[in-house]
Amino acid sequence: MCRPHYNVNMKAVQVGRAFLNISIDVFEAGDRKGTITDSGTTLAYLPDVVYEPFSK
Repeated sequence: MCRPHYNVNMKAVQVGRAFLNISIDVFEAGDRKGTITDSGTTLAYLPDVVYEPFSK
């Protein structure tokens, strides 16, 4: 059976050799929170607190 998406427990975001300074509670599952990896899409939706340091 093929699953359309997978929930993962993210701990950090690393770009190159640098880990971004992002609080781990951003990734906890809950109301409008959490992380899903969908191998069938090219889009990524990131909360502002993740996007800002990621885009720099």
